Amino acid sequence: MQNNSLYFVFSSVTFLQLYIPIVIEGNKRKIKSNFILRKNGKSYADPYSHRKLVLDFCEKFNINLIESSMINEYQKGIYFVVDGDVYGPPKEEVIRQSLIFKIRKNKDSIIINLNEHMNFMDKYDIIQQYCDYCFF
Repeated sequence: MQNNSLYFVFSSVTFLQLYIPIVIEGNKRKIKSNFILRKNGKSYADPYSHRKLVLDFCEKFNINLIESSMINEYQKGIYFVVDGDVYGPPKEEVIRQSLIFKIRKNKDSIIINLNEHMNFMDKYDIIQQYCDYCFF
């Protein structure tokens, strides 16, 4: 992890609307942005299904891509997630896919949660328990 870096758990292309303004501000301050790619079971939102779109945004805004398998519990950093990185209804299978638990194992990491519409309502207990900051 770099000191001058931000990390964004990126499991849906719909998160671009939330992440890109932060990336732009980070770029102004010479802070590197890294998107941590995570597979999404819904193809309409899956970053891997929209590879060209993702690569275009990465090139335009100087974003580094990291595969989620490269993230380990010891990596300290500032992480942005959307809805606690629980994509879809909070069923056990969906919750297990979330990177928030792996990130939280490093107590020095900061997890900032952003909300997409009203999706946080059924996940609030997870978000509130594992995130340092929640923006509504």
